[in-house]
Amino acid sequence: MKDCAELDRALNELAASGAVEIREDGQWLAGLSSLHYELRQNGKILLVHLWSDERNLTRRILSVKEQSGDRIVFEVQRFGRAKPGRLEFLRTDLLRAAGRVTREQFRERFQRFPDSTVDSLIASADLEHSFSGVYVRGRMHEGSSEHALIAVSPSETSAVIEGILTFGILWLDWAGDMPTCCRRIACFCSGGH
Repeated sequence: MKDCAELDRALNELAASGAVEIREDGQWLAGLSSLHYELRQNGKILLVHLWSDERNLTRRILSVKEQSGDRIVFEVQRFGRAKPGRLEFLRTDLLRAAGRVTREQFRERFQRFPDSTVDSLIASADLEHSFSGVYVRGRMHEGSSEHALIAVSPSETSAVIEGILTFGILWLDWAGDMPTCCRRIACFCSGGH
């Protein structure tokens, strides 16, 4: 793996070249301009630390999967997770669509449920399984009960909001590896404020 100083230089060059967004496992996290970042070497362990007033994220860098003038992709280890993930820094010359930004911000609201643990949360399209990117989909558990969840932002059109039940049924069927006694779906048509 490349050394800390070399990777830090590459990140600084990428940040100076234009607008950069950060994604973790395919999900948008933030624009690099809204975050502070640093790479730290701790013995043989290389860490990336990203922070702002709203978030604080530290990941162990296992390897550099890709590096070019407009993209740096790390294989990372997240604290408490056995499976490695991906942390991507991508140059974006075009502004992201306002609807996409709103959906990603709406998804962030569902990271915490009282008395429940959110296991996964997705707000991107999965055309292979007919899942629209307008709905936030995920899985959560409460004690021994596991639930599939789907949500739609109140800022979406009425047709999108009315379609949540159909997509909820598709999502529940796809999440069918949950035990039958625990298969439930929760549909949310508003995120509240």
